[in-house]
Amino acid sequence: MSESTGVTSHRGIPSGIVGVVESVLTTHMAAVGILDSQNYKLKHYAGEFLAEDNLNRLVADVSQFSYVMWDVEMIDETGENSDLTMAEDTFSLILFCCVSNRFSESSQWSSSYDLAWDVRRAFQGVSFDNVADIHSNGYFTPLSIERELHVPGMSVHTFRMDATIVHDVNGVTP
Repeated sequence: MSESTGVTSHRGIPSGIVGVVESVLTTHMAAVGILDSQNYKLKHYAGEFLAEDNLNRLVADVSQFSYVMWDVEMIDETGENSDLTMAEDTFSLILFCCVSNRFSESSQWSSSYDLAWDVRRAFQGVSFDNVADIHSNGYFTPLSIERELHVPGMSVHTFRMDATIVHDVNGVTP
């Protein structure tokens, strides 16, 4: 078992790679200027928008900063090499682009849509390799943008993207 990833087998690695996905998302979005501590925040979000408690907390958070929140929707084992040591998994990600503007609802809606497009453009053609401690490489495939939610004080557009990752099932770079 790797101390840094907590991975013991191929079956356990997807949860270990979630941290890798978050690290790559954060690093890349900061590098292209989408994330900065003054305007935008990136956060893992595994909740349901329509639950009243979550929605109220989310509106309060987004009123201070625009957020890009992400979650893994599905992990699909798509392949492996002949000796079963290098697996290929596809992570279907959903990114919620949340913007608040209490003064103009149409500006709020267009701002969350624009943010979703900025994130989509940032990941078009992006690949990565040799992520720390996990011998892996991968690439992102941008998919669709959809209107998720529009309530007083907040607008959310979702952006779906796949991350295909080829990784060492032992989880550790020698």
